[in-house]
Amino acid sequence: MVLRPSRARPADRKQTETDKRPQSQLKTYAAPTAGLVTAVNLSQAPASTAVVLDNFLPYEAGSKPRGGYVVKATTESDVTKLFQYRAGGAAEFFAADETKIYEFSQATPEGTALTASVTGQTSGEYSALETETAGGSFLTVVNGADPAQQYNGTSWSVPSFTGVSSALLSHVWAYRNRQWFIEKNTMSAWYLGINSVSGTATEFPLAGIFNLGGVLLFGETFSSDAGDGLDDRTIFVTDQGEVAIYSGDPAVDIALQGVYRMGEPLGRDAYFKVGGDVMICTREGLIPVSAVTSKDPGALQAQAVSRSIEPDWRESVQIGGAGWSVSKYERGGFAFIAPPTLSGQVPRGFAVSLRTGAWTTITGWDANTMAVLGDYPYFGSGTSICQAETGGTDDGASFTCSICYQFDHLGAPAVIKRAGLARMTFRSRVSFNAKVSIASDYNTTFQSAPALSDPSATTDSLWDVSSWDVVDWGKGFSNYSVTSKWESVSGQGFVLAPQVQILSAGVARVDCELVSIDLTYMSGEPL
Repeated sequence: MVLRPSRARPADRKQTETDKRPQSQLKTYAAPTAGLVTAVNLSQAPASTAVVLDNFLPYEAGSKPRGGYVVKATTESDVTKLFQYRAGGAAEFFAADETKIYEFSQATPEGTALTASVTGQTSGEYSALETETAGGSFLTVVNGADPAQQYNGTSWSVPSFTGVSSALLSHVWAYRNRQWFIEKNTMSAWYLGINSVSGTATEFPLAGIFNLGGVLLFGETFSSDAGDGLDDRTIFVTDQGEVAIYSGDPAVDIALQGVYRMGEPLGRDAYFKVGGDVMICTREGLIPVSAVTSKDPGALQAQAVSRSIEPDWRESVQIGGAGWSVSKYERGGFAFIAPPTLSGQVPRGFAVSLRTGAWTTITGWDANTMAVLGDYPYFGSGTSICQAETGGTDDGASFTCSICYQFDHLGAPAVIKRAGLARMTFRSRVSFNAKVSIASDYNTTFQSAPALSDPSATTDSLWDVSSWDVVDWGKGFSNYSVTSKWESVSGQGFVLAPQVQILSAGVARVDCELVSIDLTYMSGEPL
């Protein structure tokens, strides 16, 4: 028997480079349904979040591109306020500038130059309230400079007030079936009789109640439940960030429940209601009044609804200061928040999901003021009245929707990873283009934008046959279809992050939803 040397590798032989050839690995990233998160250590960011989320709206099941806007109408000077009258049939919309009030509606042709319904005003900083009475429904508007104006569904008139000049009243809200007003630049509030829209106004002085001075900015109804109930209270908010809460009827048993501090409000219009709670935009973040009543001022920042985007919020405050505007778009499930835009800057606002609290940023909406009119959000931009969340362009201009996921060390912090293939999975029912790329080592810079996405295009294409980023995905779908395809990507570093871009440029909105991204990669030697 002839013994031959074994060809098996001895157990003590060192591995060669061939033996250590890296193997491809796979990681799946769900859509960033938890939204934008920037108030966290970059190496410890939570799953399903993004470090950049521009013009993508985070829903429970995925992320969708926002809609564009069209210029519905124009005014003679910059739009300062938008409000509506809802009694009867179709809602009637109103826009104000510094000297006039204009009327329009959903049926107004796009681009209409409006004719004023009210002239001779000296301020456009209006506050509006519609009140239903036995004599009809009346829309009351005040601005702190001119006599109050009321609209009854047909015409405008000046209501008769006694006890105070209505020209001094700068804010109006409803509490206990009464109209309440703030007297501009004072610590006095005023209220009318029950179910009254004119007549005798009674002063409700708050001088001496607050500790930080300043003036009253606005008031609102606050409740611990989801609507009108026995626990309804009213709040008075000062420009210094103090909140006084009262309960009871002013003619019978009104009583102070407490005075609390929360941070300086970012404007008289910088709040919205969710159920019975009031969310107020402050320098410290978006603060619910319910948190103010139970937390020390130093702990409020941790309770802010905007906690996850604190760096972005603070940057917007430092750049633009006060004068923020908010609209709660219940039909779409989001609240839109517009900080002031300084000359030469790219407009940048925020949107927060009313269902999940997830955040995103909105670029391209240069909003002076915001409001929901009828079924759509609107904003004033210069002299233009813009209907938002409609169409696929911003007044004819394309816009980019971008996602950069949180950076991921993929289970090996000190190892260089090299990306190989990526696959985006979408639900969609339109033709569109999307681009995937890979960012590395905390650099969020995006590659060039993808080809235009025009859902109205009719170019035929076959999935897995046509070239990626050359023709549209499919021809359009009567129902949502799921589409996905692998493609090569480049990028290497200690941490990687998938990126997605869609360039919206068509007449129709890009109706698609990002579901997930799959990424293959290889790991090298630890350093």
